[in-house]
Amino acid sequence: MASPLGAFRSSSGGLRTTGGPRVSRKDRIVQSTDTDALSSKYSAYKKGYLADPYLEAIVSGFLVQEQQHYHGRGTHSAGQFVNKMPIINIGSCVRHLAVTRLVDLFLESTEKCQIISLGAGSDTRPFSLLAKYNKQTAASDNAADVKLIYHELDFAVTTTKKALTIFNSPLLSDVIYHASPRPQTPPGAEIHTPDYHLHAADLRTLNATTPLLPGMDPTLPTLVISECCLCYLQPDESDQVFSFLVTNFGHAGLGMILYEPIGGNDAFGQVMVENLATRGISLPTLQRFPTLQAEVHRLADRGMGVPRAADMMYIYERWISREEKQRISRLEFLDELEELRLLLSHYCVAWTVTPNSPAAWVDAYETQLPYQV
Repeated sequence: MASPLGAFRSSSGGLRTTGGPRVSRKDRIVQSTDTDALSSKYSAYKKGYLADPYLEAIVSGFLVQEQQHYHGRGTHSAGQFVNKMPIINIGSCVRHLAVTRLVDLFLESTEKCQIISLGAGSDTRPFSLLAKYNKQTAASDNAADVKLIYHELDFAVTTTKKALTIFNSPLLSDVIYHASPRPQTPPGAEIHTPDYHLHAADLRTLNATTPLLPGMDPTLPTLVISECCLCYLQPDESDQVFSFLVTNFGHAGLGMILYEPIGGNDAFGQVMVENLATRGISLPTLQRFPTLQAEVHRLADRGMGVPRAADMMYIYERWISREEKQRISRLEFLDELEELRLLLSHYCVAWTVTPNSPAAWVDAYETQLPYQV
């Protein structure tokens, strides 16, 4: 899902996709936030802030489907894929670098493992990780032969677009179907291979008694990624998601990367909340967990180990090398330094790992990165 720093589009009523059910207006608005994440990342990519060899394929695939299946009224309109302001590009870049560093620490400190990405949308991360860690493995239809199993969960309307984009792209198909035959016909709303599972799932239906989704392995160390996803759920709904995760994956080692807005109780945050409300968007957890301390307590109270947290301004200053900051500063002229500081201080990353996780992972998450709380 997108972070609220991007622009949002309003919509009126539900939308019936070709051959699909009518989607509620509220759900459609939440689904449409993926457009902001994709268009913001694409802007940063085009300006040179970050590298992503799979992004062009995802953008073109989603836009083609927009025209063919959503009659030009869907969530991914070409008009949103324009250059963003420098502070938006920097925000997208810092978010990408922060989550990437945490994911890399997990993969470097575990053997066989799995990642579960909540509200994954158009994210390209699985392609780069599977290409890096699994694609060189000899072709096999056995999940035991790969290092990483990657799960993505999102609404069916989103996973259908992603599945067809993968099917139609030789670049993406080569990664996803490296260990199994590419299907002869489009896969529908889900994909299941030995190391990649695209699940059409409404997170609001998950709880402690929900059966495991196909391919999920409770015996593997598991990292959960939530980038501006749980913030769209009611607090009790997000608590049920935590219950599902802890119940099923807490025994073999469980960690989480949580990227969310904070600061909803100050003047800047209130303006953000009001602007989103005019577009029919609410972020229930922003009011419930408005500070770094609140996010840390949120994770700890739900059985997620000893969390750490930092806002994105702190991460920009402390996690990114001087050389990289100098490179970023040369890409575009930035005269809104105070606005950048305000913006980055209203987003945070919280990360955690349960004590029974692999020792190298626990050490990496608890000692190798500076944090504020």
